[in-house]
Amino acid sequence: MYAARPEIQRRTGKQLDDNYFTQTLLPDYIADRDPLWKSKVVYDDRGHLIEPHTGKTIRLGTLAVRNYLTAMRDPKIYIGLDIGVKTLGPSRRFGHAF
Repeated sequence: MYAARPEIQRRTGKQLDDNYFTQTLLPDYIADRDPLWKSKVVYDDRGHLIEPHTGKTIRLGTLAVRNYLTAMRDPKIYIGLDIGVKTLGPSRRFGHAF
């Protein structure tokens, strides 16, 4: 937004509000033009969710969700002194999360 603001304000003659830019102008531009750089656009966390089976808190921002999805895996079963199942994500836990 900071790079685009001077040019947008010059062309429109109006002050550019960052909320309007990030919530309206940018999503509309991406939807209309499908630019190659769209995957580099990230948004701050706007909440969180808690995995019901692990209690793990997942932040709901672009980078945090990408990292979570990348780290998801099938459960690993550990047998030894401690018997347990370690999971991350819905695999083998619930079937309709996504």
